[in-house]
Amino acid sequence: MENVIDDLYFGRIHPCERNSSPEEQQLTGELAEHYERLLEVMTEEQREYFVKFKDCLQEIGMLAERDMFMYGFRLGMRLMVEVMTARSVTK
Repeated sequence: MENVIDDLYFGRIHPCERNSSPEEQQLTGELAEHYERLLEVMTEEQREYFVKFKDCLQEIGMLAERDMFMYGFRLGMRLMVEVMTARSVTK
């Protein structure tokens, strides 16, 4: 059975394109600049550990984003089911 949520999250389904905010773009630029400056002042051994550290953080971030996306999607679907199966609305 295919995992449609994974396909949607990893871009194999393209419902819309995501645009990053100006704040996110600025922070990404600053992060890249700091990363490059750090690499310049590190020894080769330090660079190897730092790159591995950064790669692990990126992987954790991607997994966390995927999990949050899946949770939100499932919550939305549960809300939709509840709304669609409600017999009456009371005030």
